[in-house]
Amino acid sequence: MSQLVQLTSGDPPRLARWLLERFGRTLRLGSLVGDLDEEHADGRSRAWYWRQVVGALVVGYSRAFRTHSISFILAVAAGCAVTIAWQFASNFVLLPVYDNLWRIRQHPWTGVGVLQLSGLLLDRASVFGLCFVSAWVVTRVHRAHQRAVLVAFVLALTAQHIPWIARLATDLLGNARFATYLEYEIIGVLFHGVFVVASGLWAIGPSDSQK
Repeated sequence: MSQLVQLTSGDPPRLARWLLERFGRTLRLGSLVGDLDEEHADGRSRAWYWRQVVGALVVGYSRAFRTHSISFILAVAAGCAVTIAWQFASNFVLLPVYDNLWRIRQHPWTGVGVLQLSGLLLDRASVFGLCFVSAWVVTRVHRAHQRAVLVAFVLALTAQHIPWIARLATDLLGNARFATYLEYEIIGVLFHGVFVVASGLWAIGPSDSQK
């Protein structure tokens, strides 16, 4: 019978389980993993499993915010301030790299194209340092729920890019050359978010895993 249940229900969604284990630990949600696994083994769907995980994390984060709202907001604001300062410096130094980027893409192996490509790589490489510094600042300002504030910080970073992405998407309707700029913007946002999370989890480390 147990083999039949295993064949019909399958394993729980690994990503959902990982998110609950990683980001629900400081919210005292670790005990839910076993309960959800049992329910899933009894026939609950993967979609149901995802809904329970997302719901539990949303409720847990809401409670964490209400309990430690001041340090939570200060942590996100500090991380955003570090990011804005980096973006200002980067735009000042590397703004010429993005001039006529759509034309350079058509002829990437010219001297100017190689220089601009090098500038783009330098710009993206510097994001590694920004991700680590900003994530370290955020998780040190708010220590009570470090993973929760890390997620809130990534959402805040993503939200500030939405108006610009929407504008590029609108411009793309009238001029195809904006496709390159939209592509780099979306890739940059995804790249930044993923590495902030990775840097934050590394900065928190195993020593802080039980906080």
